[in-house]
Amino acid sequence: MRHILFSGFLSLIIFSCQKDKTPERRTENPQSDSTTLAMYVDLDTTKISGSDTLVVQKYSYDNLKRLSKSYYIEYDDGVPDGLYLTELFYNGNDTLPFKVIRTDYELPSGNLSSSNFNNVGYYYYEDGKLTSDSITSSSDPSIFYVTSYSYEKNAITTTYILTQSPPLISAVKYYQTKTNGNTTLQIDSSFVNGTFSGSPEMSLSASYDTKHNPFYHLLSSITNIPPEIYSIETYSEDMIVEKNNPIEIISGFHLKYIYEYNQDDYPTIARVYDIEEPVPFLYKRIFIYTKL
Repeated sequence: MRHILFSGFLSLIIFSCQKDKTPERRTENPQSDSTTLAMYVDLDTTKISGSDTLVVQKYSYDNLKRLSKSYYIEYDDGVPDGLYLTELFYNGNDTLPFKVIRTDYELPSGNLSSSNFNNVGYYYYEDGKLTSDSITSSSDPSIFYVTSYSYEKNAITTTYILTQSPPLISAVKYYQTKTNGNTTLQIDSSFVNGTFSGSPEMSLSASYDTKHNPFYHLLSSITNIPPEIYSIETYSEDMIVEKNNPIEIISGFHLKYIYEYNQDDYPTIARVYDIEEPVPFLYKRIFIYTKL
């Protein structure tokens, strides 16, 4: 019965996304008083309409206006190919989730992905900051990861423990420079079992506009709930704690963003360039907002 109900739910998602193959039509007159991100759509501008959809990301909120679900749908030539469902759970009126479940599905069948990827994460906080988390895979509950976070004025250290025999313990210290409330520089130093493993390596630098970032504090942009740190391959939607919108990100990629804004200074369209490609790849991101 649950499979039937879920299949119907997936069909609804797929149908609604197929109608969004030309989502720019829905953003000609966005609601000027709507500033909560409902979805964004990435289009490959090198392809014709109908086969140009790359990604549709949708967000749902509960009756307390907290993020409750996110649906990340990948497309292949405009056809839905995979769904990554993230569900967030809260205690009482808490504003930070204590548990997050992510499940991957194949589309259009609605079956679990071949890897049966299903992660359950538990999160712990102190004074509003993430202090530790534990993540378990349902495919092998004996394997789990525990991460703790410690904070200094201009640095965050993450310590990872992978349960095995013997356990693997590693740590990364992230040195950061903040400018006007945004992370403009991050340098990583890695350690394994307490031993420094290599020279510091700059992993990210970024510059920003002065407008509102729609991903600000949006917790389900990625699977886990991170502190203010970024991976070697970072996109603007990963930068959920930054006040403004990145206009250039140099990390594993070199991305440039050109925005159009609504009257409330939220982006409605971003044109994204990967300038390290032989021919700079361009995709177009369309933002759609809702009023809660």
